[in-house]
Amino acid sequence: MATITVNIPNDKDLVVLLEILQRFGLAYSVNEVNEALFTKEEILGFIKTK
Repeated sequence: MATITVNIPNDKDLVVLLEILQRFGLAYSVNEVNEALFTKEEILGFIKTK
């Protein structure tokens, strides 16, 4: 058995990769990490106060 770790910055690429893994019948898991320092709401708040 082999383990592959890949960082995929584009969500559209992730969808394609998952489809490929499914078609090959490979087991996989996805760990999504939010690397943003601020939440979407905080960013919108910064924009409004500008």
